[in-house]
Amino acid sequence: MEDITGKRFGRLVVKEFVGRNKKYQSIYLCLCDCGNMREVKGFRLKNGETKSCGCLHKEVTSTINYKHGNCKKEKRTSEYQVWNQMIQRCHNINNKRFPHYGGRGIKVCDRWRYSFENFLEDMGKKPGKEYSIDRTDNNGNYEPGNCRWATQKEQCKNTRKNVWLECDGIKMIKVDWQRELGVSNVFIDKRLKKNIPFSEVVRQAKEYVFNKGI
Repeated sequence: MEDITGKRFGRLVVKEFVGRNKKYQSIYLCLCDCGNMREVKGFRLKNGETKSCGCLHKEVTSTINYKHGNCKKEKRTSEYQVWNQMIQRCHNINNKRFPHYGGRGIKVCDRWRYSFENFLEDMGKKPGKEYSIDRTDNNGNYEPGNCRWATQKEQCKNTRKNVWLECDGIKMIKVDWQRELGVSNVFIDKRLKKNIPFSEVVRQAKEYVFNKGI
């Protein structure tokens, strides 16, 4: 086990090793710059997830509230709610959606996590009420270059369950290819399972539909 006693992580300085929890994770007693003591899991210190006893988040939130006024309870903007919920599901283990986000290793980049203003600057305002934040790479983090405002219909096409297929430079999810070719899901799956190249599957589908119409 690496000895991190005396090392600094953000505002925290590790004072001593406390022991291990039921999951055999190392627990350390840390002193925060504000004077508070807090027990923290070792991996949270090393990956930068925990940088203070909690005072840093309070200060950042307080500054954000003062600067842009987006989170006053009576007039929270839609963009602020998106930002807050994004952080909660990625970094709050008590959030019911955490297993599908933070539990999968998905994080919010530091530029956005600690600054709503940066998030709003990079993303801009939502184009409309029907838009919400969407990650281009569903296994990637919430960060500039991997996020966009998208409608529910657009997001449904960008889930881990969707299978993307490409032919002649055209890339679509499988369900859109079914509509385009006029064949069933079984028709495509049966041939893909036989490792038939998708370009050949498309050719066979067109031939099948043509013969069916004769």
